[in-house]
Amino acid sequence: MSTKLTGYVWDGCAASGMKLSSVAIMARLADFSNDEGVCWPSIETIARQIGAGMSTVRTAIARLEAEGWLTRKARRQGDGSSPHCAVVDEYHEHATDALYTTMLTGMGARRQPLMWAITTAGYNIEGPCYDKRREVIEMLNGSVPNDELFGIIYTVDEGDDWTDPQVLEKANPNIGVSVYREFLLSQQQRAKNNARLANVFKTKHLNIWASARSAYFNLVSWQSCEDKSLTLEQFEGQPCILAFDLARKLDMNSMARLYTREIDGKTHYYSVAPRFWVPYDTVYSVEKNEDRRTAERFQKWVEMGVLTVTDGAEVDYRYILEEAKAANKISPVSESPIDPFGATGLSHDLADEDLNPVTIIQNYTNMSDPMKELEAAIESGRFHHDGNPIMTWCIGNVVGKTIPGNDDVVKPVKEQAENKIDGAVALIMAVGRAMLYEKEDTLSDHIESYGIRSL
Repeated sequence: MSTKLTGYVWDGCAASGMKLSSVAIMARLADFSNDEGVCWPSIETIARQIGAGMSTVRTAIARLEAEGWLTRKARRQGDGSSPHCAVVDEYHEHATDALYTTMLTGMGARRQPLMWAITTAGYNIEGPCYDKRREVIEMLNGSVPNDELFGIIYTVDEGDDWTDPQVLEKANPNIGVSVYREFLLSQQQRAKNNARLANVFKTKHLNIWASARSAYFNLVSWQSCEDKSLTLEQFEGQPCILAFDLARKLDMNSMARLYTREIDGKTHYYSVAPRFWVPYDTVYSVEKNEDRRTAERFQKWVEMGVLTVTDGAEVDYRYILEEAKAANKISPVSESPIDPFGATGLSHDLADEDLNPVTIIQNYTNMSDPMKELEAAIESGRFHHDGNPIMTWCIGNVVGKTIPGNDDVVKPVKEQAENKIDGAVALIMAVGRAMLYEKEDTLSDHIESYGIRSL
């Protein structure tokens, strides 16, 4: 156990009322322990290592049965623990969250429990550590608030050249203290000269996850486009585009609402009051939702009032239709681009309400240019949004898939099934339709001139 980590354990145990002499001895005992937590270094060895007298050590050990033990735990840990403080080290090596969950659930009898996880990056992006990393990022960017979570990630920025010595300090804040610059520089040079060592260097010294694909949109730039003062009343009477991305009825469905304005000869986009729906069973039924983390996200957003739960096991599209009709009363809907997958019924209903549905197949042809335009608008400050946390989450989950041999043609995909991108896809479709119109035309003018097309 490192000196720094032992210090955190010391603080945690002290807060619970333990005598610190016992804590120090327990920490050294744990360092000697085997996988079962059994450890018996000599009293003389412990006294020397913690700088205490042998009588102090003898007295403290005599009290340990009443005070408790600090032990290592095997990763395959059953129920029964009731820790004040639990430390999971090198979490990226854990195949499941079984030990983490066992320790966490065992803290119910403690008034001030502390669950601590510390790790470098790793290779298993399907594992619990990478999922915890996403949870920390969602907390930090505000898309899923969590006042009980503190997290910090030291790594390089998107777009940094990992071979540049200047990036070392970003991922190694203790450089020159617990790890020396000369060592990192030598490891970096070895990785540059030997491709087999590159991933090891990236994961262990730069905290870059191997096999993790980069997000397409810059979330920092996206957040700089946030304007919480945006309201529907500011756009009342102005034509808008309603775009729908309809996932499976068991999953999240989304509606993006997009307005455009010309400012100094440039098109500005405004995403205001997007809507999202998910069935009750997907949010609250353990049997129906195998992904606990996704269910927790949904529950948080329901509490925040930004996610609508529909009754039963499937999303009822009548809820979505009613929302579209309500939107049309505030701002005339010029077009309703919609993904054709499973949307035939809703598309007909939108047509019956004169909401002008346009079927958009989500292929490279239809998605590439709008996706790049949305990126350009975000980076240039021509995009404005109201800070909806679900839309922010979806934007952050988008990964760009390119045609082999042509990085200029791209479409949105997600890295993992639980990384929903529905809101972002709806927004991209809306931008695509807005791009078709000449600047001097309104959307209504274009429809009157050219009619509705199905792509």
